[in-house]
Amino acid sequence: MGLAGFAGACSASNTQRDVLSSPEQVSGCFQLEQYPDESGPDAEKKRAEWNIPEYVVLESDPLTTWPSLTQQYGTVFVATSVTADGQTRDHPFNYWRFTTGDSLYVGHPGALAGVSLALHIEGQDLRGEIASFTDVRVEGRSSAVTAPVRAKRVECPSDRR
Repeated sequence: MGLAGFAGACSASNTQRDVLSSPEQVSGCFQLEQYPDESGPDAEKKRAEWNIPEYVVLESDPLTTWPSLTQQYGTVFVATSVTADGQTRDHPFNYWRFTTGDSLYVGHPGALAGVSLALHIEGQDLRGEIASFTDVRVEGRSSAVTAPVRAKRVECPSDRR
């Protein structure tokens, strides 16, 4: 690679890094697609078992109501769960943060049980894993389960409240 090619590659890498580190570039409404590469009745049954809202909204506003989160992670941002009919819920998601490189984490600060998303940026969308965890141990069942998920950038339901 010549010097010009190397400089161009570095420039493109720096531009991408700037975009990935900006909450304004990431923020938006995303439709969650669990098991995005599977189909059929088993995939539909799995989707229903999670009871996850259809949309998650990642905002660029810092979340200031959970001081322990900011002490642990630095700046965290507001996230909300939105149902298909536009209703906003505060659970299971209410914050998001950058982790490393092109990755981010979406969750709720509950310590004993919850649902979280570990995602990486893929163009305008996000892809990764959704995890459900609990401190309640049931014989024969795992206390944590993960599954693939894709979050497609979309317009939010207009009746959002």
